[in-house]
Amino acid sequence: MLTTIKINRGEKMKANKMIKGLSFLLIGTILLANTLEIL
Repeated sequence: MLTTIKINRGEKMKANKMIKGLSFLLIGTILLANTLEIL
């Protein structure tokens, strides 16, 4: 039981990292597009 919970937690952490990475990438591209428009 404990091992499965640990694995599930690890998977959630991986998912959160992926979501954070994607959101940062999205924000980065939006900011880049805005700066290019200003330039």
